[in-house]
Amino acid sequence: MNISDQISLEQAISREKRNFLIETNGGISMPMAGAIYWIVLGIAGYSLPLNEWVMLAFFTSGLIFPLGILLARPMKADVLKKGPIANVTFPALIGMLGFWPIAILTYSTNPTLTPLVLAIGMSLHWPVMGWIYGTNIGIIHLIVRAAVVTALWISMPQLQLQIIPFAVALIYLISIVGFKWEVSKAKQYIKA
Repeated sequence: MNISDQISLEQAISREKRNFLIETNGGISMPMAGAIYWIVLGIAGYSLPLNEWVMLAFFTSGLIFPLGILLARPMKADVLKKGPIANVTFPALIGMLGFWPIAILTYSTNPTLTPLVLAIGMSLHWPVMGWIYGTNIGIIHLIVRAAVVTALWISMPQLQLQIIPFAVALIYLISIVGFKWEVSKAKQYIKA
């Protein structure tokens, strides 16, 4: 492949990412579903002991995707859109699911680490999702989330079932604002 073909391919990929970002509205219904999941876990952290909280977290995590689908229409986020860029979504999610054995083993050996492992492990697909939309929000989300929840886990262990979920939910909400800004920026680029 010569240089001009490579440049044309890179431009085509960038154009596809930009169009996908706009057409899916940044896929914001999925992070909104994640934020709701973590808010529920934060509220549950005030009344549930650790073992029950972990079971709630494990078993309700499977509701994030269907909730994101339900929120897609009102949020104008076509998260089921097909296309060449969208084909990367499934392998990214499968890769993220690889952390679950770690979460389960962590729970069986040191349950107090489980909220930290869940908070970080459930974000491992974010860099790929950011790439799909042509933005660095995914990488920033993962780095900030890992740093914040680790700092909170170390500094406030007695509040980990409340503070970690609420922090993750806030990071989701900030990421949604970032995606909305990226969508707006992409629309302006197309108009120019």
